[in-house]
Amino acid sequence: MEPGPAAADLLGGIARAARLLSRRDEAARAARRERDRAIHEAACWGLSLAEIAEAAGITKQAAHQVVQAAGGSRQTPPSRAAG
Repeated sequence: MEPGPAAADLLGGIARAARLLSRRDEAARAARRERDRAIHEAACWGLSLAEIAEAAGITKQAAHQVVQAAGGSRQTPPSRAAG
């Protein structure tokens, strides 16, 4: 059975939605990288995990995991290290 015009329209809609979802997924990944960089920098500058977690809308444990994944908080803040 050949797909009719309605099937073609449906498939086109699926393809458009998939492209939109892909762009939004990339935007979400970029936002998460920026948030994680900011969390790590804040920890390096000595802000408490409680303050960081509240600002980020995450738990202290999640903030701690982000900081540890980025190398810990006992280093020069990332945005200042190159300067």
